[in-house]
Amino acid sequence: MSNLRQRFPPLGTVVALITAIFAAMQMPVTPFPTDVAPRTPEADDVLQGNATEEVAPTLHVIQDLDDTLWIRPLFAEGRRPPAIKVVEQVVEPEPEPEIALPLIEVPLAAVAPPPPAVRMVGSMSMNGALRALVVVGGNNAEVWVETGQVFEGWMLTKISQAAIELTYDTTKITIQLFD
Repeated sequence: MSNLRQRFPPLGTVVALITAIFAAMQMPVTPFPTDVAPRTPEADDVLQGNATEEVAPTLHVIQDLDDTLWIRPLFAEGRRPPAIKVVEQVVEPEPEPEIALPLIEVPLAAVAPPPPAVRMVGSMSMNGALRALVVVGGNNAEVWVETGQVFEGWMLTKISQAAIELTYDTTKITIQLFD
């Protein structure tokens, strides 16, 4: 086996060579053109650079390119692309139409503070007016109160035999007797 490896190239090389040979055999063979146009005076003028605009309309473009390549060689070390003038067109944006929106005033909802530390311990009616006996805060002092009195921002709005009602803005709480 090792004797074969010394005599033949690797298998990949053989496959690539055979593939290239078959591909070359599939290519169409084009014969060399034998009908070459005879030389004319116009063709001689083009070759010598003396052609008129009708015969060689792009000759001046080729000559300009040739001059440019002599002035600025293509592979020169310091070659830079030609300076391009950029002309910016300033377009003013159209003003956006103003839309008149009605102003709506939304009242901020008052956030009720926590209810006061009030405890009802009794009530009494005197000359048709109800009064409540309450304990305010943690000092255990009893106070007689009437409708309209304010405790830490909460107003006493209603007194009954068994309860009082405290109101802050639209929030109402009821405190029951001995609650």
